[in-house]
Amino acid sequence: MPGPAPAAPVWSCRYRADRPALFDCRPGDVAAAADRAAEREANVCAAELLMPEPAVRAAWGEEPEIAACAERFAVSGEAMAWRLYNLGLASEIPRAGDRVSP
Repeated sequence: MPGPAPAAPVWSCRYRADRPALFDCRPGDVAAAADRAAEREANVCAAELLMPEPAVRAAWGEEPEIAACAERFAVSGEAMAWRLYNLGLASEIPRAGDRVSP
């Protein structure tokens, strides 16, 4: 008799259709010469998990301040600034070194 069926994943992210939802990160993936594709995919997945689009849009509509939204989602101001930019809610590209304090 076969054992129980494996549990369904609680959450997965598929940023690119040509890549599996889950992938291994090896030392070469984070080396200085790496193309950083896996890291970018991980960042997108983390942003989607921590800052879901509908919730970010609602929060931004209530209080359009980066610091307030960052505090609401318990993320850094830089992470929120990038999420807002990528969702088309902020028009300026976040610059390295900019600090947004919640």
